[in-house]
Amino acid sequence: MKNILLLFLFLSCNVFAQSVRLDIDSDVYAGAGTLHEMVLEVGSEEGGTPSNAHLVFVPMRDDDVLDGAENASNVNFTILSPVTSLPWFKEIEVFNPSLVRQRITVTPGDKNLYLWAGVYRSESDDVVVLNPSAPIRAIPASNGIITYTLDVKIHGICTSSVFDCDALTYDSDDQSKVLIEPIIYFFLSTEEDDYLSVSPKISEIEGGVFFKYLLSNAVDLGADLAVLENLIKGDGRLKVEYGGEKIVQMADVIGIVYDASPTGDEWPQQSLAAAVAAGGRINADENGIEIPGEFFVKDLTNYREYWVGVAFVNKWGFATKISETRNQTPEKIEAFLEEKACYLVSAGFKKEHYVLDYFRDFRDQILLKNEWGKRFVTFYYNTAPKYAQIIWHNDFLSQMVRVFAYIAYFLMRYFPAMALVFLAGLIIRKLWPYYR
Repeated sequence: MKNILLLFLFLSCNVFAQSVRLDIDSDVYAGAGTLHEMVLEVGSEEGGTPSNAHLVFVPMRDDDVLDGAENASNVNFTILSPVTSLPWFKEIEVFNPSLVRQRITVTPGDKNLYLWAGVYRSESDDVVVLNPSAPIRAIPASNGIITYTLDVKIHGICTSSVFDCDALTYDSDDQSKVLIEPIIYFFLSTEEDDYLSVSPKISEIEGGVFFKYLLSNAVDLGADLAVLENLIKGDGRLKVEYGGEKIVQMADVIGIVYDASPTGDEWPQQSLAAAVAAGGRINADENGIEIPGEFFVKDLTNYREYWVGVAFVNKWGFATKISETRNQTPEKIEAFLEEKACYLVSAGFKKEHYVLDYFRDFRDQILLKNEWGKRFVTFYYNTAPKYAQIIWHNDFLSQMVRVFAYIAYFLMRYFPAMALVFLAGLIIRKLWPYYR
């Protein structure tokens, strides 16, 4: 029993002593020349198996992705800049090779080891080494944890005999399709050159970490995917209410802000690149992905008119076509409330509304026609403004004001008719026995 326990402890220490893991405090980058931060989804079990691999969403440049359409290149729809730095499937490795960069931690233990990377083959459960001339890096013996930044060239993946990148074509029937999903395995070994001709089995090189690169050049070009429902004025800001259809692997909702009305034959529904060329500015401030939803465009100048459109962005950084735009002018809250006069209701709706119009008419036609009504209006104007400010900035209070305003509107407008119907019902009920 003692020998078994010692053997278990030895094996446990050995597994821990020789391991490769993702540096969870760092990001993953990809690009050609300029590197961009990629969306990373950390796998379970530290990415120790192919099914639990860390996912990296890598956008791929494709100048033929739209099959001869007006916006032929998919770089016209990316939020990344410069667009020329997107990785390529087809590449001549001279300058600025397309690559994926990740930081990993290595625990080599008491041996001098070599760090390798290869493309995983599920059918044979082995690895085709990516660097055919030498291991990526020699790792000196250490009882501590060492962090390395490693680059994997996409050209190497495409020439690894596992994937035929030249055969990849755009699928117009599935515009959200992931075109290639190589699984890269980083592992340690005492071997310096034996893997040049032999693809090692995973069972022989345990303790490594798996990354799955989701390489995609697809753009979702469906019509009216993103819809701008309403644009509400605020103080130095505009509230954007949007709807539409959720896209595959949706990551964000962005606003495109213009200082002048966008024009041209491409409007509405144009690419992000065309919108920026027309003077549009991208507003991306962690707006979320709920549909329907809302977000604010901030840091605007009061009393200046703006036009806004919306688009949805997937995890590869490709945007949908931009929605039709709406225009609105931000202004100081005090000015809006004073203009509409019905402070509390105005703060609740934050825009022109038939309920607000009804209460203004009730004030003018009923309350201001008698002495008691005038006193109430005076009291209301002396106390309501300070509460209106609080309501305006609190979505819950604004919603409650709208609910009570709707109830009051319904009762005040339809109560006389309801009372007459109720009274008629009572009369009929009383007289009914005499006429049966």
